[in-house]
Amino acid sequence: MPTYWMISIPSKGNYDFALKELKVNVEPNETSILAVPSFKIGSLDELLKSSESLAKIDLACHTTVTKMSESMIKLSEIPKEEYEDYFFVEDSTPESFIKNFRWNTSKYQIETHISETADKIQKDLESIQNTLKNKLNQLNSLKSSLGSASRKNAGNLSIKSLNGVVQQEHLIQGSEFMKTVFVAVPITAEKSFLSCYESLCQMVVPRSAKKIASDNEFILYSVVMFTRVIGDFTTAAKEKK
Repeated sequence: MPTYWMISIPSKGNYDFALKELKVNVEPNETSILAVPSFKIGSLDELLKSSESLAKIDLACHTTVTKMSESMIKLSEIPKEEYEDYFFVEDSTPESFIKNFRWNTSKYQIETHISETADKIQKDLESIQNTLKNKLNQLNSLKSSLGSASRKNAGNLSIKSLNGVVQQEHLIQGSEFMKTVFVAVPITAEKSFLSCYESLCQMVVPRSAKKIASDNEFILYSVVMFTRVIGDFTTAAKEKK
């Protein structure tokens, strides 16, 4: 997209003559009229205050639009040569929007004072900034959750999530006093575990160890015991480790 400059020039009492003179001075660059309505200005002091406010709003708008476009490019990984295919202003390309610009009188009424129009633009900009901030925060939260889920699904059986590994049939059913405990046993310690798990604490159901899954490092076993001794079993198993 080419670079556009928005400038104002004195009409010198003749609008058409001023435009022709400008075109001669800037050739071969293209020159066109930007249709901007006349606003209610008020006093000179009000004009100066509005000018200062608009300068700040202009900078804030530029910063916000830049952040939006950079975020979109970064997140979508759009190739540089395809940028123009993804950016639109009210269903028009930025270049077309500039060339055919028309003041949105339904949104920013020209009958109101220019300071009120500036305030309206400021509020709309703040709304856009808040929306952008919230969307980026939501995205970062989602990325964090996905990263956490990915880490849980990675690694060996001693650290990964057991979702999808443990099924309903692996759990003891219909008892409020007994529970199924899952133990990730190093492959090299399988025989030792099977020989001692029943005696790690009292109230472990004999011969209840069942092999659920395995990987290159660990074997996942289920063991049935009374709920009240789960803490004791866990402590003893860690000490045995």
